[in-house]
Amino acid sequence: MNTVQVLRNQADHEFASLIEALDGVRQEHSWAVALIKPGEHMHNNGSILGIVQHVATCKVMYGSAAFRNLEIRWRDVVARLEVIGSDWKRTLVYLRESHAYWIDCWTGLSDEDLYSQRKTNWGELWPAWKIISVITTHDAYHAGQIAVLRATLSQSDVPPESMAERTRKYRSESPSW
Repeated sequence: MNTVQVLRNQADHEFASLIEALDGVRQEHSWAVALIKPGEHMHNNGSILGIVQHVATCKVMYGSAAFRNLEIRWRDVVARLEVIGSDWKRTLVYLRESHAYWIDCWTGLSDEDLYSQRKTNWGELWPAWKIISVITTHDAYHAGQIAVLRATLSQSDVPPESMAERTRKYRSESPSW
């Protein structure tokens, strides 16, 4: 087994942990929002729905920027999020599609390619191994957040703030817009 295969196994393992954290979440629970201090930016709207949409968009944007010459840009992500809206089932489909895209972007690399410098979605150069590692641990990090939110938040019948609007607000000045 080569290093790329090990990274693939690790990515699939952490994604499975994220999916496990989401098991049984219904739309009403995905809409519940944790209070965020004024002025804080969590890269999501404080809901399980927002976290999952954030994770999905990161997979797409890191993969697109680092391995696909920005074939997908932030404006494309916003368009997709606008179609999905606050629909939980569509969000889960997007998460699975995003993970498949992410894995497809880099599993063909050689071990030597892991040291090549690749662009992040904000234009900084990182080695490929670091980008892969960040997105893999990103799944684990957010699985933990979701577990806490599931345990502490009650259901809501009000959808959270749009992730399309948040993404537009915080990413429209990005070089990958």
